[in-house]
Amino acid sequence: MDKLFILPHTHYDAEVFLTREEYLPVGYKVIIDALHVLKSDPDYHFSLDQSAFVAPFLKAYPELRDTFAEMVNSGRLEIVGGMHVMSDLNVTSGESIIRQFVFGKGFYKRDLGIDVKTGWMIDTFGHCLQMPQIMKKCGFDYYMFSRVANLPQSDFYWQGIDGTKILTHWMAFHYDAFSGSPARYEGFCAFAEQRYKMLKKYAATNAMAAPEGGDFSYPVRLDTLFANRWNADPDRAFDLIVGTPGQFFAEVLKEKEHLKTVTDDFNPVFQGCYSARIAGKQTNRRLENLLYEAEVWNAFAHRLGGEDKSSLLHDAWEPVLFNQVHDVIGGVQMDNVNANVCKRCAQAENIIDLSLEASLETLTGLIDTRGTGIPLIVFNPLCWARTDKASAEVAYDTHDVFSVAVTDSKGSTVPLQTNVMERFPNGAIRQASLLFMATCPPAGYEVYRVQKNTESIWQNPFRTGKRYGMEVTDTGVLENEMIKLTVDFRTGCITNLVLKETGAELIDPAMPLGNLLVRDEDNGDFWEIGKPLNAGQNRPSAQIHPLDLNKMNTENSAQKGGTFGFSEGNVCTEFTFSQNNAGYEYTTHVRLYAGLARVEIESSLTNRVKNVRYRVAFPTAINGGTITQEIPFGALERPEGE
Repeated sequence: MDKLFILPHTHYDAEVFLTREEYLPVGYKVIIDALHVLKSDPDYHFSLDQSAFVAPFLKAYPELRDTFAEMVNSGRLEIVGGMHVMSDLNVTSGESIIRQFVFGKGFYKRDLGIDVKTGWMIDTFGHCLQMPQIMKKCGFDYYMFSRVANLPQSDFYWQGIDGTKILTHWMAFHYDAFSGSPARYEGFCAFAEQRYKMLKKYAATNAMAAPEGGDFSYPVRLDTLFANRWNADPDRAFDLIVGTPGQFFAEVLKEKEHLKTVTDDFNPVFQGCYSARIAGKQTNRRLENLLYEAEVWNAFAHRLGGEDKSSLLHDAWEPVLFNQVHDVIGGVQMDNVNANVCKRCAQAENIIDLSLEASLETLTGLIDTRGTGIPLIVFNPLCWARTDKASAEVAYDTHDVFSVAVTDSKGSTVPLQTNVMERFPNGAIRQASLLFMATCPPAGYEVYRVQKNTESIWQNPFRTGKRYGMEVTDTGVLENEMIKLTVDFRTGCITNLVLKETGAELIDPAMPLGNLLVRDEDNGDFWEIGKPLNAGQNRPSAQIHPLDLNKMNTENSAQKGGTFGFSEGNVCTEFTFSQNNAGYEYTTHVRLYAGLARVEIESSLTNRVKNVRYRVAFPTAINGGTITQEIPFGALERPEGE
């Protein structure tokens, strides 16, 4: 006989419309009520997920800990998800996803002695194709999600890039499919039959999952009473079971031969979430990188006798992980909540800085820096050798330094660009900033030295001392060993970008507008681009927005002109373009560095009008190419879309 599993749960939005501190007492009331129902009704079951919700509850109500543990151990209160918060799975790094489980599963194992086995991503806005491998390696058996799919069956094996499979259930009617059942038995029966017919269309086995819960929803006390009465009817069409996700999956496995394998990438549902509050996303990535660096150097420093800063870095991870809750890093939170996000970022960065400073101080104290000149130690935390720009400031208290050079540990001069910020009356250097090219081994360092009154042997062969063709064409050329590009001083756009090794032109000659700022009218919201949120949307909404400069209500930076600057040096050649008008203030820097196959573009924008969206356009000459995008712990070729 078919079995319809009613899965009571509550969805805890850790922070979105209210702050973290304001939401906790709201959530506490739900857990207290759930424990009361579980204690009084031996047939009732319930599910909870995020440790950022459960851990503070157990601390706030120690008198309920025994009851909580009793319900967990009996299997009637199932802990699902195993994350610190229900995080985004696309914007965050793979390491952050792992740390969510280290915090979440780690807490449940230490504090309650349980190993969470059911993944619970019921409100996440997208699911990268590495999740099957990540979940299995983190000890999960099942994966349950709601949004971003449109499949013929709800139950399947989801296969990741490497071939790893995990038993998965897609909630075809969202995580509240059984919510709102009538309080009278006759109405309840009709409601259950209707939900059964809806879910049966998608079921791969005789088991159907009907999640019952919403944001901060309370238990429904009549569930078991009505279910028991229903099951006593010998003519019933199916059984009603008030259970847990784990019990549902166990039933599905009894008919696993009916399950198909799906290799889809479930992305995205709310496109606006990938651009809303971009500063928060940028800060998240910067903190993820800083945490990685801090942990690398802490490991080396501790191994070499320094103090272990692991506990300090654990404290820094917590606010970063909390900020990765799907609503927050998606950017859909209220302004007062966003202020909280910024405070947590600052808190994490302060802790990271303390750890980094201590670890690097330990390591520099062990490095031999004897020799002539001022020693500069450049560290590389990555696991491959790297050549890139490095910068430092030096100062002299004598009046006899008129030039400087930077040498590596072998005594060879390296590309150097010197900016003298202050001189003594006789012209000697008092203070200067240095930009030089450094090469470091994997997870290692190199000692460079600033030599005084020494001329750098290396000169930039592409430095001419003049602005190419400006007198005639108002254009300038930035060039190094690998790349040659042309910029238009009037529009601020890149008009040509040539890879010198192959001669390939990457800018579309029919639209030579690389790095063009475009402003479109946008009456959407934080969730969606160009339209308001469609209620509790759970199907993907891929909207493609091609560049159309003739469209009404579209403006671009090339229309207005601006001021420009152009500079050449031994290390960096830079073009700067600025605009300041009634609608916005915009500055962009385009840079090439000696020996680097990279065009570096740094732009800043201050908007002054409402209901608009900005994007930067790069019309390319690439035809028939593929779109390969980075995902956590992998890369994936995706079809054209936005």
